[in-house]
Amino acid sequence: EAFFLETMLGRRSVPGVHILDIMCGSGRLARPLGHMGYRVTGIDLSQDMIDEALADPLPSNVTLLHSDMRQLRGNTQFDGAYCFGNSWGYIDHKDSVDFLTRLYQAMKPQARFVIETGAIAESLLPDFRPDIRMSVAGFKFRALNRYDTATSILHTEFRVTRGAQQARFLGRQTVYTMGELNRMMADAGFGPVGFYAAPDFRPFRLGSERLMAVYERS
Repeated sequence: EAFFLETMLGRRSVPGVHILDIMCGSGRLARPLGHMGYRVTGIDLSQDMIDEALADPLPSNVTLLHSDMRQLRGNTQFDGAYCFGNSWGYIDHKDSVDFLTRLYQAMKPQARFVIETGAIAESLLPDFRPDIRMSVAGFKFRALNRYDTATSILHTEFRVTRGAQQARFLGRQTVYTMGELNRMMADAGFGPVGFYAAPDFRPFRLGSERLMAVYERS
């Protein structure tokens, strides 16, 4: 994924290229991109994820901040941006539209924005699964999904179990079609560059498990 972003964002050879990582989590992508030479600023709403990222030293050109994407400020300072980890669609539609406007203002002309999500309608609905279960490293994970057709919102009850311990929380994610996403991006001032199903540059098609969409600021 880091090499995919390097290809899509470009400009790494230009000194001081500044990239924004939206919902950076524990720095899974910010860290390797920093090692590649990018200056990366990451923001995430979860202080726990930021603390996890800071537990190991970051490259000197990587800064991760506890911040809400809805409060993004800036004036043409970023040379590129990305939002990975299926982090798109968890805020209200109006907030998403406002965020894209703020992002446009924060990016330089011809800067690119890359979104990765598994909750685009063309991915999620052809093989909708109301009950997803998996086990990883001693944890049992279960997601109970309910799709509201009137609002196009996916409601999920997450359960994570390890031994006798269980954590439960609820998720709410807006499911956009490709057409809706493209119209939102166009209204904010971004034009399409390409749509991919994986970091090996396979083209996105109906039923692809996830979307990696690349846009450019006009």
